[in-house]
Amino acid sequence: MKRAILIEDRIEENLNAKKELLKDYERERKLKFESSIKGENILLISNITVLRGSKIVINNLSFNIKKGERVGIKGPNGSGKTTLLYAILGILELEEGIIKIENRSKIVYASQFPKWTNGFLREHLKSEKIDETRFRSILGCMGSDSKVFERDLSTFSVGELKKVDLAYCFYKDDCFQIWDEPLNGLDIESRKLIEKAILEFKPTILFVEHDKSFIENISTKIIDLNINY
Repeated sequence: MKRAILIEDRIEENLNAKKELLKDYERERKLKFESSIKGENILLISNITVLRGSKIVINNLSFNIKKGERVGIKGPNGSGKTTLLYAILGILELEEGIIKIENRSKIVYASQFPKWTNGFLREHLKSEKIDETRFRSILGCMGSDSKVFERDLSTFSVGELKKVDLAYCFYKDDCFQIWDEPLNGLDIESRKLIEKAILEFKPTILFVEHDKSFIENISTKIIDLNINY
């Protein structure tokens, strides 16, 4: 009887230990975005005008972004959403106005087009000196399995490539985030997980997205380019 009781106690202890390990694992798998961006005033846009060819696409636009703000850009096709991002990134020149980025702020940009489209993920991470273990963990939190490291990126779906791009952004957590249609191709569960992480850790983001629910849920400020269209 004593031996049976001891065995039951040990089984119970093992079960409790496994439960605690599972809780630790779940906490570890939680997608984190512990933003360590420097400075308070991240971006200043003052009365900018931007042309595409001879056409005025952005006209006399002003706004600012402070640390921890998530600013969504909305507007119909052709209203200048991507044009605005390109102007901030320095890809397009201003016709008028000022764009000022906090001197200590670094930028990471998630384009509509994938950062990497061929070769093996491990090779790209190695060339950019990215810790593979941490990157794997971030991808895993978005529902990707370890097999993606064994496949050429050219075989990835649109959603898989988007997860890689966003994992790269999450990895660069000391940067001002600029995202162009970050949810394109992603499944619903991944969208919910990303939204939850953003609301909890409050990274500084300027983003373009067509998903109205996502914009309304995470934005602290919305820039409506429809006014200028």
